[in-house]
Amino acid sequence: MAKKKKTNFGETLYTNTTTYYYWLYRMLEIYMSLYTWKMPKSVDIRTLNQSLIYNGFVCFFKDENFDMDKQYIALPCTLGGEVNIYNYPTQYEITCPNGYTQHRNITDSVIIYNNDLHTVPINAINIFANRLTVAHIACDVNINNQKTPKIYRCSEQQRLSLENYLKKYQGGVPIISVTEENDFIENMVFDTSVPYVADKIFIYMQNIWNDFLTFCGVENSNNEKRERLVSAETQANYGNIEAARNTGLMTRKRGCEQVRDMFGLSEEECDVEFNSKLPTTINFPNMYGIKKVAGTKGEENGFTDNGTRNIENSNNLINSDNNVDT
Repeated sequence: MAKKKKTNFGETLYTNTTTYYYWLYRMLEIYMSLYTWKMPKSVDIRTLNQSLIYNGFVCFFKDENFDMDKQYIALPCTLGGEVNIYNYPTQYEITCPNGYTQHRNITDSVIIYNNDLHTVPINAINIFANRLTVAHIACDVNINNQKTPKIYRCSEQQRLSLENYLKKYQGGVPIISVTEENDFIENMVFDTSVPYVADKIFIYMQNIWNDFLTFCGVENSNNEKRERLVSAETQANYGNIEAARNTGLMTRKRGCEQVRDMFGLSEEECDVEFNSKLPTTINFPNMYGIKKVAGTKGEENGFTDNGTRNIENSNNLINSDNNVDT
């Protein structure tokens, strides 16, 4: 009876699964921290964010059965009832694992949506995680193939001799062997070396990661150039980033506005902003001053002869000696 070959399928499955969850959790952590909320202390921000990620919406309401400082709540819910003229559901059912339930409607609660399409971001995040997992594993396989590029074949009787040869070979010992005809030296080595492409796969992974950051509305550079980038090249992707950022920020701000109108809260008590403090033109549209070059065509508009605008970073100290209009 032939011996059953040992399989490493379980180990491979474990590696693939852990790699997938590594990327998934890493991206979920970033998406969970995209927005800075101003909410009553009784609202759990983590639950609010998770509901928006996995459900696409969250129900904000007031339960007067709780103490005064714990009455405002934001919880996951299911949508139902008849829709209004704008095709919005009008009845909401809140059910928590601890048995807490509430029936709410459009007159006493507000639904905050993730975006105007009312879709869930977890689906897109799963796509990015799968792509990064495939690329990550392919990169590891390619690197591993550089370590063992050959397969050796021999009989059981020749196994010990071959192992001794390989030990000498790996140790850098010169090997001189005189063998008889049909010995194991002939036709025993199969070259399985593959080209090294891990560096290209890594660039592909960086592109996927940058695509995910753009999807989130986080500043990133989508340029693969190795040399120093100029300012215009660094900011080339900012339009896509700002557009993606607004898809989630607008609906959240609209939801906060509806909450303030319904429950009489102030902006200090209910509001949301995108969580980014990077010194970019997305966060600070007026961070650049316009530098006029004396004696050149288009001076009044701040343009040089070649039609390029001269800009000065506002992070630098600007004084009268700089000849910069603020």
